[in-house]
Amino acid sequence: MNFSYLAPSPPLRGVVRDYLIAHFRFDQEDHAPLKPYAAKPEQGISFFVRGRPSMVNSLTGEVQQAPPVSFSGQQVTRCDVRLGREFLMFRVHFQPGALFRVVNIPLYEFGAGYFDAELALGGEVRDVSEQLAAARSYAEMVALVEAYLVRSVRRVNRDVHPADRVASHLTADPVHASLDWLGRQACLSGRQLNRTFTERIGVGPKLYSRLVRFHHAYLFKAAHPTIAWPTIAIEFGYADY
Repeated sequence: MNFSYLAPSPPLRGVVRDYLIAHFRFDQEDHAPLKPYAAKPEQGISFFVRGRPSMVNSLTGEVQQAPPVSFSGQQVTRCDVRLGREFLMFRVHFQPGALFRVVNIPLYEFGAGYFDAELALGGEVRDVSEQLAAARSYAEMVALVEAYLVRSVRRVNRDVHPADRVASHLTADPVHASLDWLGRQACLSGRQLNRTFTERIGVGPKLYSRLVRFHHAYLFKAAHPTIAWPTIAIEFGYADY
């Protein structure tokens, strides 16, 4: 089993937050778990190198199988994911707004499910997926994906937008951030900020701020299971636990 977060190389740190390599093997297919995932503030591309997961809508029961290379829009509700007997995923987590700069498609178009990345990025991303399947080590996989990302970023002639900086600030500190103050610093009216932020992040800034705060509290509870929820609620600025 391997579940590792890796930092990108220096040329890509303005675009990529980190990489996630997840590699699992189960004794039998029917022992593969149904894994619940809480809402989280992420935009990324997932290469499903071995085994493609299925997402189960917790409300409707609808099942969607992931394409070999998938975009994921902004997840705002819990989703349940079922893995196969062997599962190997390489996931790229982008800095806020960077995925929009690469694909130039409003992120709200992707929704919360799997979206076939080849439809937006063309056959080159499929070639990378095939090369990953033949890679002999995790280090080789990182090198393949980074070479592809460097080529992709060079083709992009779009600077970081002020709305991206607002998203980065909210990601770092959702508790003490004031959207009105951030909008003034970005020289954007409330309407401009909401429209541009939704296009580049996938949801509006108020909902994104709530997602980030929830995610921070969720991670804190996972790291400190003995701390009571009322204490965590106060620590993260909630009025009522």
